[in-house]
Amino acid sequence: MPAGPMNPKLQRQYRAKRTRKAQQKPSKTSKPQTPAQRNAPAASKNGKRPLAVREEDPELKRRRLATITGAPGAPDPDPSPEPGAVDDDDESDGVQPKNPAWAQSAWLLDANCDEDTRIATGTQEMYDGSRVLVRYTSEYPNQTRILTYGVVYRNVPLEDRPGQCQDEYNADVEAEELWLRWCDHFPEIEDHLDYLADNPALVLIIGRFVNAVAAKVRSDDLGRLNQRIIGLSGIEDPKDILQVKSNRGWEDVRTARLLCPLRYLKNLDANPNAFLGHVRNFRVKLFTLDYPSMMYDMSLVDPDDAEAGFLRSPLLVKYYKTIMTGRSSVFNSGGGPTRGQRSLASRYELDYVSIHSIVYIALLARSALTDHEWSDVDGKFWKAEDFLDSIMRLAYSSPDWFTDTMAWWNKEIYGHDDELDSETEREMEGSAFYVIMSQRKAHGKNAVYNNVDDNPDDNGGDNTGSDHDPEDQPVASGSVAPSRFPAVSLSDLDVVF
Repeated sequence: MPAGPMNPKLQRQYRAKRTRKAQQKPSKTSKPQTPAQRNAPAASKNGKRPLAVREEDPELKRRRLATITGAPGAPDPDPSPEPGAVDDDDESDGVQPKNPAWAQSAWLLDANCDEDTRIATGTQEMYDGSRVLVRYTSEYPNQTRILTYGVVYRNVPLEDRPGQCQDEYNADVEAEELWLRWCDHFPEIEDHLDYLADNPALVLIIGRFVNAVAAKVRSDDLGRLNQRIIGLSGIEDPKDILQVKSNRGWEDVRTARLLCPLRYLKNLDANPNAFLGHVRNFRVKLFTLDYPSMMYDMSLVDPDDAEAGFLRSPLLVKYYKTIMTGRSSVFNSGGGPTRGQRSLASRYELDYVSIHSIVYIALLARSALTDHEWSDVDGKFWKAEDFLDSIMRLAYSSPDWFTDTMAWWNKEIYGHDDELDSETEREMEGSAFYVIMSQRKAHGKNAVYNNVDDNPDDNGGDNTGSDHDPEDQPVASGSVAPSRFPAVSLSDLDVVF
């Protein structure tokens, strides 16, 4: 039986076994007596009156004989049954798991065991699911609390849960959001909520297991990103100086610019060496709430609009793809098949982006660009957990911004083959076609009909009885086919490339 709380039936059996052992405990042996001593009356010792000799109980005699010969005895009755007790067959043993194999494996979860052990104990699928789960939640939320939230409110309507009726981002809102990620990625968790409610110790085991897996996953992902961050960032490093991690961060202006908050970029550009020295000597304070420039699309940054470009960074998209959809997806925008090991997205059929997963990648990238190893705290004013919390508060306080941002990310990462990401759109708008169309618009040469009805024929627009399809009719000189090409940008394009 898996380690866990003992049910009442086993407790009674355990007590009965202890009672039998106590009854079968042999008494101390005494020296053999002479015939005279056996026939003589029992003498009192220390002035005490002798005890009356009592005939041995037949039942005890039978048990002693069974013990000596090894023959099985009759079953013992339930010792000291409590008033109102029911028979074992009529008593419930608690909530039973929907899948007993799942429950057995869950009790055996151990984040430190190797793959062979996980396969033998049936915990490999839970381990794999947890590795995906923590990438969608990051390692900072308390996973035990999230699981507890899901168990406690399992039968409560969504609109009545505490995470659905809050004015600001807090632990309940976090638990409500991340519980959905548990349902997506931890195997069979929703099928066993009643069983978990009946076995709270198992909730603690699973929660601690997922938290422990999170640290391992972060270490693995950071190792991959550490090796590739310089190339992914488009930094030219012909002498491979930045391949040595201690040369990164505020030791080199190339990596420093990606780590620098927007408000300090002018200072960095004006006097790079002096500014780097000020940061290294802590004369410039870097706060958790100052987001690095690598989290912005710098082409969209607007001094009058603090949100412009935030979390729309092409670099952050590359970092995300490297971890989630595979390195080849960074350079294969066409979405065609690639060789090599399957990506996480392909292996586990991932098709969405979460705000926590974006922040998770941003934290990995920040660490990879610095000159030191991973740390939850960097200096006096920066903490990774507060970094995550601040972005969650921004997202929760502006639903429209959050919705637009997530739609943009899902298109960038998991868009269909007929959709173009923002970087590809910008590159395509520099093609000859768009340059010509822009020039025509500037000179007033590209007047087009938006649809066929805007181009009336000689019959006042009535084409009844015509043998030709209206779309086959020639268009005015100097124009193009209606509704076929945009005037300037891809945002106006109706045709799918």
